[in-house]
Amino acid sequence: MPTLVINRTNEYANRWRAIDIYVDGQKIGGVSNGETKQFEIPVGTHTVCAKIDWCSSNDVPIDLSINEAEVLTLSSGWGLFKYLRVATIISTVLCIISGKFIFIVLPLIALIYMIYKLSFGRNSYLVLKEDMATAAA
Repeated sequence: MPTLVINRTNEYANRWRAIDIYVDGQKIGGVSNGETKQFEIPVGTHTVCAKIDWCSSNDVPIDLSINEAEVLTLSSGWGLFKYLRVATIISTVLCIISGKFIFIVLPLIALIYMIYKLSFGRNSYLVLKEDMATAAA
């Protein structure tokens, strides 16, 4: 039977929560932080996505034949956020030291980005993609 393998990266965002995996709209299980899980699914073409609360990932189409394994990597879409967080800390320090409020722009950008990811960008909150290391093998 074909196998779907999900490699979830070890990240700070959503660290304590399992992310649910869906195949063709049906929940097949969850994956914890840093965990790799295998799911047996039927032969054929399927659509895979990951969900947490009202947020989800992109839909990934897969086509599996007998005894084939498809490996997908799951991560949060917060990669840019860690850089914005550092920029926010630096700009806050500069704002306090200089007394000029022009440096408040970076924290505002970070806030707008967070609001976007949790509202209009909720379908790209998680990133699900084919694992290129195993795809080349």
